[in-house]
Amino acid sequence: MSRSYIDSIHRYLDGELPAAERQAFEVELRRDPVLREATDAAREQSQLLRRAAPATSPAPHGFRDAVMARVRQQPSRDDLVRLTGEEASTVDTVRLARRILVAAVLVFGLALLFGMRFLGTPDPESLQASEQLRSLDAKVKAMKAAELRAGERR
Repeated sequence: MSRSYIDSIHRYLDGELPAAERQAFEVELRRDPVLREATDAAREQSQLLRRAAPATSPAPHGFRDAVMARVRQQPSRDDLVRLTGEEASTVDTVRLARRILVAAVLVFGLALLFGMRFLGTPDPESLQASEQLRSLDAKVKAMKAAELRAGERR
């Protein structure tokens, strides 16, 4: 799935698409099961994150912009398709390692935030949201792996 689709998914879920783009996206959403599944996963992830980290604890100033800048630096799927053999394998490995590192930093940051904020065990709802987030993360990873395998077969 291209970066523009991922951006469109988030803009759609955040209500930021102009009416014409939103309608075109919804048509594509009905037609494309992969896009629909990715959109559902992003929606579920967004809801879980809202429940796990209330709006009263915003991210530090500049955090979102810094993360998005790093994401934009990553090679696109089109760039990867142009690579061959060992180059593609190396880039895939580096991308996977970066994603794992980003996920680990985010999980560590959330754990630190909750530890500092509550200084105790989280409430049952937070635990349930955390378990659902782990489950969703596993689904997203499986989807990405399937997507990469499908791209390799082409």
